[in-house]
Amino acid sequence: MNRPMQAPEISAVICTRDRAALLANCLRGLEQQSLAFSRFEVHVIDNGSTDDTAARTAEFTERNANFHYHFEPRGGLSIARNTGARLSRAEVIAYTDDDAVPDPSWLERLCERFRQYPAEVGIIGGDVVPVWEAPRPAWLVDELLRPLSAGLKWSTEARFLRPGEWLVEVNSAYRKSALERVGGFPENLGRMGSMLLSGDGAINLLIEQAGYLLFYDPQIIVQHHIPASRVTTAWFRRRSFWQGVSMNKLHRYIEEMGRQLNLPAMPTKSRHWEKISVPTSAAAWADLFDDTDAGNFLDQVYQLESLGYLLESQSVIVGR
Repeated sequence: MNRPMQAPEISAVICTRDRAALLANCLRGLEQQSLAFSRFEVHVIDNGSTDDTAARTAEFTERNANFHYHFEPRGGLSIARNTGARLSRAEVIAYTDDDAVPDPSWLERLCERFRQYPAEVGIIGGDVVPVWEAPRPAWLVDELLRPLSAGLKWSTEARFLRPGEWLVEVNSAYRKSALERVGGFPENLGRMGSMLLSGDGAINLLIEQAGYLLFYDPQIIVQHHIPASRVTTAWFRRRSFWQGVSMNKLHRYIEEMGRQLNLPAMPTKSRHWEKISVPTSAAAWADLFDDTDAGNFLDQVYQLESLGYLLESQSVIVGR
């Protein structure tokens, strides 16, 4: 059995719910890391699974002393992520998803980058390679990979993020002190069960507002399973609308938390919904759901996202 040292250099946190088979692939990837076992630990946060997640995880915890299983009954991805942060003993916490498989050099490259850059760097992340359960359709252009948390491709060289760029939480590592500075992941935002509301990005924006830098390295890679259910135009339309709803909730959360934490004010931007072109006829509404013109699909999903933002901003969409 591999024995961990007392103070690991990095903690890997995987939050999971009812995906035992996919989780096993992720944990096998973590077993194959090039980083010495004495330098990292793994925390599996079971967010209320009803399948055999506990038994499948036990296969790994029994043979790896640095792998740990925890049951978190309170539902919510952000809750599970915060539980993982509290349990982690390392100053750097790397997050990936239960349906992702990290590259063998994942943790070693993250450690190298955090050693290379000063404490002002709060988050380091990389790129995500999609692994398709069903064939990728022609309409799913590269610009639509990002809603699937894949294919960022900001640069071929490692560098700091530029305006308009972001990291995805399926492949991001945080200084624990940066997470604590902004109160952790927002538990009143984000995914619960099968809902398409998203809190992704809120924590990163707050950490950036707190004065930390964000760094992107395209060689820090995870592979992300894309289920067939998400490779449909209907799913993308739903996802885009609810992403718009999420964005407005997220922006309000950041403004409120920024005031509570006494963070420097971010530059004022025009409200997203003020620039929306709303369909004004039955034919225009029908065009939003027309699958006959694949070249128009990208415009459709952008408009649906804007409509979600508009409706939530005017309190038409309420609750989670």
